[in-house]
Amino acid sequence: MLNRVCLLLSAVLLIWFVSGCSDSSTETQSHSRQIDWLDLVPEEERLALSQQIQTLQAMPLHNEEAPGMDQQYGLGEVNYATSLEGENIRLAGFMVPLEGENGMVTEFILVPFFGACIHVPPPPANQMIVVRYEEGIPASYFFDSIVIEGSLEMSEFESNGIGVGYQMTAAYVGPNV
Repeated sequence: MLNRVCLLLSAVLLIWFVSGCSDSSTETQSHSRQIDWLDLVPEEERLALSQQIQTLQAMPLHNEEAPGMDQQYGLGEVNYATSLEGENIRLAGFMVPLEGENGMVTEFILVPFFGACIHVPPPPANQMIVVRYEEGIPASYFFDSIVIEGSLEMSEFESNGIGVGYQMTAAYVGPNV
């Protein structure tokens, strides 16, 4: 039951965060294309994702006998937005630190909502980006929304059993203001 609640919560938080993002496909002052998290999902799969989230939201959380409660919900195979390969993008999200020292995080996973991979199940691989940033970002930004800029690459990466589909060596990482 707890896993189902966590899955539902992560889906609701993902939609909430994505709906709050700025307009997709706009150019920023730094000439990076501003994208939102749905841009990382192939266009032909966005409707299926939306329908599955609606199904999860409609499920009663208190009824163990509800139809389908014994099934895992998900898209199955995860596909990537190949049109973004090598494109300079700007995206806001939250960091899950992987490496760093002296209070500075130099490698992290960018996720669409706070607590992903820590308090709730991880998002799909096409909703996470491994970011390397030589300068480092203060570990204190862990609780805050940050923005990354750089060239997006498709590259499967696994950390502690969590699959990530994109990576970036960031040109900029900072607070999302």
